[in-house]
Amino acid sequence: MPQGAEFAAVQRGLRDVPASDRPEVVAIPAGLTPADRFFRTYKPAHDRQTCPQSECVDMVRPVLLGLCGSVSPELPIGTAIAYHSSRRQTQPEECYPLRPPSALLNLPELHHTPVSALNVDLAVCTVADKQAIARDFRGFKIAVIDMESVALLRRFPEAAIVRVVSDDLTGNIPDLSRAFDDRGNLQPLALAAAFAREPIAAARLIRGSLLALNQLTIVTRAIVRS
Repeated sequence: MPQGAEFAAVQRGLRDVPASDRPEVVAIPAGLTPADRFFRTYKPAHDRQTCPQSECVDMVRPVLLGLCGSVSPELPIGTAIAYHSSRRQTQPEECYPLRPPSALLNLPELHHTPVSALNVDLAVCTVADKQAIARDFRGFKIAVIDMESVALLRRFPEAAIVRVVSDDLTGNIPDLSRAFDDRGNLQPLALAAAFAREPIAAARLIRGSLLALNQLTIVTRAIVRS
């Protein structure tokens, strides 16, 4: 996912909110380890002079907003969902239950049922790999995957998470394993090379991302009005 795209989508959703009422918005790096590092040193805005860029909204009760991948045929691209749990792929016993506030659950913009998520260590880019995750974690009813939720919940277990599906089981996306450095920053040249190697998959990722980012803006607007 292009660095900053999710942040920009959330900011668009807050455009009509008066500055005095606008929640803090911070962009977290991609990947569990970089996000973990970020949250270990993070201080809310009132404790510091300047705010980092972000993707996480309202540190009184944080809401992590962003994109995710679906491993369920019932969650196509553009579906916005709340999480009711997230666990780590390599240590599935590390699981964090969530209690989404009723205001979130009642939003018509969200899928009617909160889902179980899996925090993966590496980008999952093929339909076969997503199907394997759904099969291997069938007992946990995993529906979506992301790369940062466990890091947030380690620091803020009271948080809520809302994400929008940007890729699903209808096709592969490019191999993004080399697109991010060890700090979770997007490497544009590596991303361009991945797109060039798999142009059809790249087109699918771009289409799905644009649809999902537009929906993320709509969901953000709905959350702040709820």
